Amino acid sequence: MVDDPTLTFRQEISRAMAQYGLSQRKLAMLAKVNHSYVSSWMLGQIPSPEVIVRIAAALKESPVQWLRFAGYDQLADLAAPQEDFQEITVLGGILAGAGEPDREPVVTTVPAAFSRDADFFLKIQGKSMEPDYPHGALVAVKKTDRILNEHPVVVEIDGASMVKIWHDTPVGPVLRSLNQHFPDIPLGDHLVIGVPIRLMFVRDL
Repeated sequence: MVDDPTLTFRQEISRAMAQYGLSQRKLAMLAKVNHSYVSSWMLGQIPSPEVIVRIAAALKESPVQWLRFAGYDQLADLAAPQEDFQEITVLGGILAGAGEPDREPVVTTVPAAFSRDADFFLKIQGKSMEPDYPHGALVAVKKTDRILNEHPVVVEIDGASMVKIWHDTPVGPVLRSLNQHFPDIPLGDHLVIGVPIRLMFVRDL
């Protein structure tokens, strides 16, 4: 069950639009809705299950998982009582604030739709990227060499992985936190190792 379907659905819409290069108008056309509806989704409105299924079909993603993103867990259970799950290895913690990262791998079971297309998995540690990337959330990461301004990236800094927002400035890119209490980090020689493509709230991982 999704802890906060409004937050999770908004995150997944943003992820899908960035991943597939879709504008709000293009996504609306694929989902067969007025483009103003997409704007309302970005503000936290949850569409009907019928629209959720159309969104999933347009993106060629699991409608069951999208129903769960939107908080329609009972419908998702009816749609897929035998949903595929698989074991993954979470490589360790990904810093989003102060502290030492947990570098111990952990094996856990997740829906197959969550792990699809991911190259590795990490767990958020800290509060610098809240509310979008809360402490304890599991993140599916895809390796990439395509970096988009104002989009999240996973970066290796001094041997630790971090999730930050890539922000271009006149003097060069910086890594920015969503929590404004944390200062920007100049990119320097830090290595971008991927982008987060999917987020899942977990407990006791």
